[in-house]
Amino acid sequence: MTPGQGSQFAGMGVKLAEHPAGASVFREADEMLGFSLSERMFDPSGEALKDNAVAQPAIVAATIAANEVFLAEYPEMANVIPQFYIGHSLGELTALYFAGVLRGQDALVIAYERGRLMQQVAEQTPGGMVAIITERDLDKVRENDMLTIDDICKQTGVYLATYNTPAQVSISGLAENIAEATRLLKETKFKIIPLRNVPPSHTPYMRPAMEGLIKFINESGIVFRDPNAPVLLNLTGKEEDRGEAIKKGFVAQLVNPIRFEQGITFARSHGVGTFMEIGAKSILSGFIPYIYGKYSQQYFSTIPVHDVESAKASSLPLD
Repeated sequence: MTPGQGSQFAGMGVKLAEHPAGASVFREADEMLGFSLSERMFDPSGEALKDNAVAQPAIVAATIAANEVFLAEYPEMANVIPQFYIGHSLGELTALYFAGVLRGQDALVIAYERGRLMQQVAEQTPGGMVAIITERDLDKVRENDMLTIDDICKQTGVYLATYNTPAQVSISGLAENIAEATRLLKETKFKIIPLRNVPPSHTPYMRPAMEGLIKFINESGIVFRDPNAPVLLNLTGKEEDRGEAIKKGFVAQLVNPIRFEQGITFARSHGVGTFMEIGAKSILSGFIPYIYGKYSQQYFSTIPVHDVESAKASSLPLD
């Protein structure tokens, strides 16, 4: 599992760069992009990360660095292939790199261009996203609470943008519409968390960014290869093993909701019991217990890898 936006933070990557394997990734990223991405990442103010054109390649670089540090500590894991790969939003791009669909340099330049195009939309169409969290009985959340959230979305003109767990979704849209939806949602006693420095992602407002990204990928001659194991697409929440279909799914998620919950549910239905999260910060591991819901903790485990210490402490069953 690989997280997307929301996993960035001021000074991200500093600890990973203390390991030779991590430092090497950041040097190569700087060379590939033609500017010092690492300097912007390591800045303790975090100011540069407010720009999507910096934050998105930074997340990809940090995720790749975390993986390289892990493999340096556990070289025997280099040839282990998971049953599925899944990322969350931007994180799908890094999942495609791990799956062999994309080369590392291609993942980085796509992340930069995706971020640049999304930043353009954000500046021209002010908007945002908020996460909605319920704290009710998980067995009753989906039917009742989703009806309420759907109704408020229709009333205010915002869009359901991510399905994270049965108890957490996010909405996205224009700033004024998000403000009104937030007001109505608070009246329902939902917990609301505004997402900072995020444009109106996964909505029709991102169509110019999607079209620009398609043009960039095609003109750059970037090839999406068939993966070494199926990818659980955000677009559908189902497995895909054809490179061309994966490319179409990846670009289309810019204007469609992220179906992470459905992807994990698919994995669970196919017997997956161990989830490894690799990224700048552990986020997705916290979703798994809510998606598994009433199923006992003994039926799954999560292994987060996000810095040198967690990489050294990690282990995976090889059978």
